[in-house]
Amino acid sequence: MDIIEAKTIWGRWVKMLLLCLVGFLFAPLLLLLGYRRLRSIPEEDPNHRFLKYVLIYGMVLTLGLFGFLIWRFMPKDGENVQQVAWLPDLAKNVSYYRYPFHCEIYEYDISESHFKAMYAQEKLEEIKEPVTIRRYAARMDRAPEEMRTVTVKNGLCCFGKEEYISGVYSKEIVFDRDNGRVYFCSEREE
Repeated sequence: MDIIEAKTIWGRWVKMLLLCLVGFLFAPLLLLLGYRRLRSIPEEDPNHRFLKYVLIYGMVLTLGLFGFLIWRFMPKDGENVQQVAWLPDLAKNVSYYRYPFHCEIYEYDISESHFKAMYAQEKLEEIKEPVTIRRYAARMDRAPEEMRTVTVKNGLCCFGKEEYISGVYSKEIVFDRDNGRVYFCSEREE
């Protein structure tokens, strides 16, 4: 269940509501009701021990779920990674900064023909004047200033906006023909 990759607004709503409902409402509520029931059962009763183990395992599972959700929605970055699961196998040498529901900035090496095939649904245009685009390092505090943007003079580009349940995102896609590198930047507009 990957909220970010949902294709329709309806799909995003359903997945988000299910996660919230299960993770943040039912699990703690069931643990609380189970604990109240445990206190009312005498310790000699065999059900007391069984319920105690169920509550312990439920608590571990709930904390694990919350930990996973927190980890899942934390920003992630990587530099010069050979491949990543969320891009096709043709994308090599990937550097990225991803913050779910906020921004996705990445760059990778690929041939021009594969780039055109990947972004066939986009309105790609030839670059006539130099285009400056933010790089993955723009969101990283430790990155030097010269790594935060790149200017491309020869290649293809596409600029636009996309609307999702979490907001409106500006989208920039630039292919640097001289280096065979794609620069992608999508950030939520405030």
